[in-house]
Amino acid sequence: MPLQNESYGEHTHKKHGIDIDSLLQQEVIDNEKCFWNIAQCQTDSLNYFYHREEKRIASKIIRSHKTITFQDLVPLEGSLDASDRDSQKIRLLALEDLENLMLQIQDLMAFLDTSRDKFSHIVTKFDEHHGSDTASEEMETFELTYQFMNNGRLQSLKEYGERLVESCTAKIFDANKLQVPQFFRTSFYGYSGKDLVIILLTSSILH
Repeated sequence: MPLQNESYGEHTHKKHGIDIDSLLQQEVIDNEKCFWNIAQCQTDSLNYFYHREEKRIASKIIRSHKTITFQDLVPLEGSLDASDRDSQKIRLLALEDLENLMLQIQDLMAFLDTSRDKFSHIVTKFDEHHGSDTASEEMETFELTYQFMNNGRLQSLKEYGERLVESCTAKIFDANKLQVPQFFRTSFYGYSGKDLVIILLTSSILH
């Protein structure tokens, strides 16, 4: 799965996760204690980074949901005063933010998948270098210690966010389907929530 968010690129692995290059340096991999100390520091850093990102995304999902829920629904057709237009735009932009957060969750899930692969790679290389057989045990310990690596927590958060997107989009439909001109009603179906935002914000209905 390609990363869609630059913040989860290779530089993030080096700064907040498994840095293969540093662990496979000759002076590091030759020294077992040094190797495992650095590996422990990197997995601890990954643990901290993940929980920080999960908390950030979850907080933004809740904030977007509150914005959408608490903004008064107003009809889109006809003459809207400035306050009504602003209220509608705020709701639609919050819905767009919510969908963007779903993409960030996908990116973070891909980041964790790559991190797991990187850890597996470095412990395998360690075994090859030292003629040992620790990779299976180390992977088992790694996945037991950092249970979020199976993406279960993120999958639950993603499903929650997707339900909010669906629910919030439906509320916009329900509140406006009788007021929006027919060509807009029919064109909405088949569009994502983000497409709906773009259509509404660029239409003359809100101007």
